Amino acid sequence: MREPDPDVRRRACVAATRLELDGPAAVQAFARLLADPDHHVRINALDGLAALGAPGDVTALAALLGDLDSAVWGRARTLLYRCGEDPSVRAELMRTARQGTGAARARALEQLPERCTGQLLD
Repeated sequence: MREPDPDVRRRACVAATRLELDGPAAVQAFARLLADPDHHVRINALDGLAALGAPGDVTALAALLGDLDSAVWGRARTLLYRCGEDPSVRAELMRTARQGTGAARARALEQLPERCTGQLLD
């Protein structure tokens, strides 16, 4: 998944997901690809993390809420929702809602339950 060619990275992600590779090494590999410049690779990495039921790098995952591609930010939102009981996910959503940029901040605010948004008021 470190190959310079984005097509190879895409196929590697799909293969890892289909082979049901798991464990910390798989989570780290998918999480590293959340910042990939190719949106198809980001989509495949999100699909891999979703199959594992792991958020990977929650900071990078929350940042994807601001991605221009709806397929990317939609998958990121779904994965954040599925992992929403994880304290690190909730904390990162709160941080993104306070300090995030543009669409990421707005989508983080939408994602948080109402009981949490009161804490964001000055």
